[in-house]
Amino acid sequence: MSRRSWLLVSLLGAVVGLTLLVMNLILSKVEEDQLFDLEQRLGATARTLAAAVVDPLSRGDKQALENLLLSTQESDLSRLRVLDSHRHLVADSYGPISEPEGVRFRPEIQAAFTGRYGAYTRFADESQKSLALYVAVPVKVGEKVIGAVYVSRSTDGILQRLGVIRRSFHGALLLMSAVIFFGTLWVVRNFSQDLRRLGKVSELEDFQPQGQDAVDRMSQSLHYLVDSLRAKVAELEDEQDKTRRFIEDIAHELKTPVTGLRGAVEGMKSSGPDHPMFPTIERESERLARLTTLLLELRKLEYYELKPRLFDLSSLIDIVLESFRTTPGVKLVEDLPEECPIIGDPAKIQRVVENLVENALRCAPEGTEVTVALRVEGETVVITVSDLGPGIRAEDAEQIFGRGARGSGPVGHLGLGLAVAAQVVNLHGGEFGLDRERSVGATFYVRLPKGILPELTSRQ
Repeated sequence: MSRRSWLLVSLLGAVVGLTLLVMNLILSKVEEDQLFDLEQRLGATARTLAAAVVDPLSRGDKQALENLLLSTQESDLSRLRVLDSHRHLVADSYGPISEPEGVRFRPEIQAAFTGRYGAYTRFADESQKSLALYVAVPVKVGEKVIGAVYVSRSTDGILQRLGVIRRSFHGALLLMSAVIFFGTLWVVRNFSQDLRRLGKVSELEDFQPQGQDAVDRMSQSLHYLVDSLRAKVAELEDEQDKTRRFIEDIAHELKTPVTGLRGAVEGMKSSGPDHPMFPTIERESERLARLTTLLLELRKLEYYELKPRLFDLSSLIDIVLESFRTTPGVKLVEDLPEECPIIGDPAKIQRVVENLVENALRCAPEGTEVTVALRVEGETVVITVSDLGPGIRAEDAEQIFGRGARGSGPVGHLGLGLAVAAQVVNLHGGEFGLDRERSVGATFYVRLPKGILPELTSRQ
């Protein structure tokens, strides 16, 4: 094929590739900037509204809230909503529309009720055929979160504008592709002739090029490559034989140490269960199994979605404590109310309590007590697990909730249990921490929202 043909194909391919790259970068940047600008405007509206609804939300004045939302919406096309401290929808600028299922567990709502700004893009509540940007801002009195302002707006306008640009770009690209197609047909026609010549000469064992065109030079290179490959194959076969002999030698040499190791194991078995190595083997095996289970569980939690339902937290904690009653040397003390209904994922919350009690029993000295208490504080419940062990040093307190965290001194390895517990509590929108005012031992606490839904309670 001529140099001009190759130059044409290369030039057309480079133009198409560069055009695609530039247009994709431009469209991505335009979309990113417009979405960022929309989020900034929604955030400003939400923060302004959050300051204005503090008084009517504190008084529970729904009519004042609705009037405030309607007056704000006159200058803002967004949908404005206000949620109370129970995460219930109390006012909506769209009127008396039913609350979407699961809105209280959305990540942006959970962020707002932990005192942070939250934003998310999902299908619009009004229509599953369009996307919308959602922004949630906490409503605070001092440091207490009493509700949240929820602002959303469809992104259809942005997508439509980008669609016009994309259609124009696609039309230009279609025209360019037609030019490239017909140009390629002409190039391929010339190239196919050269390939037929190459196919004929490649069948000859003793090929001697007669000319100096591209096909002759390619044929000569092809035969040289075949000869080189044959030599390399012979070398590889020789190396394979050497490798096989090396493995046979290694296997023969390993027979002696393996036989000795097997003899040592048989000797341990014959000495009975009182062999001094058996407790160590058993303890390390149990520890390895526990760490493996916790590691797999922590991995699953990264993609885990909660399955909340109404259950009695007091009964769940009592069941957990019953499984640890037989722990020798340490006494379990419980301080639980008769009933404590909350909404959450009982299986995951049970795992939190198990990890905390297990850590406390491992750290508590023999002859002491581990206390598990549960109390209700307004719309939250607090679980505390206390031991009289060596406690947590100040320099370790900031890092004990990380994966693979280690304590110092007598505390030793805390493992992955606390990391699993912290992740579960975070998914529930709660708080997990260490009581640093305690001078003896360690007290871990878990604060969870009760989140009781009247309609769910009536069905139980």
